Amino acid sequence: MRHLLATLLVGFIAIFSIAVQADASDHGRLTVSASASLPLAPDQAALNLGVSRRGDDVATLQAEVDRVMSDLNQYLLGLDIDSRHIASTQLRIQPIYRYDQKQQQRVSDGYEVTRSAQVMLNELDLLGRIMTDATGLGVNTVSPPQLSSSQQEAAYREALGAAIEQAKERAQVMASAAGAELEGIESIDMSGDSPSPMPVARMAMASDAENGGYSAGELNVTARVRITFKIDD
Repeated sequence: MRHLLATLLVGFIAIFSIAVQADASDHGRLTVSASASLPLAPDQAALNLGVSRRGDDVATLQAEVDRVMSDLNQYLLGLDIDSRHIASTQLRIQPIYRYDQKQQQRVSDGYEVTRSAQVMLNELDLLGRIMTDATGLGVNTVSPPQLSSSQQEAAYREALGAAIEQAKERAQVMASAAGAELEGIESIDMSGDSPSPMPVARMAMASDAENGGYSAGELNVTARVRITFKIDD
């Protein structure tokens, strides 16, 4: 897991507070907030490809989008993408209207038939190729892919451990400087910190002129904690 060997970028903000009056257990409190970030290279991509056609005959339009989607499925399977990672069952038929100036009302202007496919890629080297080739098959909508990592949970746990250790070390320094002693942890709050897939725009995905593909950039997994320590002052 070479990604997990990347240097942790630890950002720390500490909030120092000692209770003016001891509680029933004669303990003061010291609260510290800390965060740690771990850069992580993505190795998975979720890609949404769509085909839409407009016209007057629904059956003809549906036959066309079905043909394109069938060709796309065969193309993806030819790249050894597992069929379980391809979903192409969505179909939408929507009437189209326009405003007629003479009649001063909205009138029918045909239909739009749309189908889409969701593809999960475990080989990012295929991403640029698929996005380019799909348009040649008749696909006319390619949404920005969302990138993630199969190691994201492990990376988050590592960052979480680093944030907790940083908070403990800083708490010890502050307690010593204040002439107090740490007596344990009263509570840990890490709400709202969980790894999730990141959209391509957040990862600065850039065109790669040399191979016609894409450079996926990197993810940033961050863990934040707020720890309240019991102190004897």
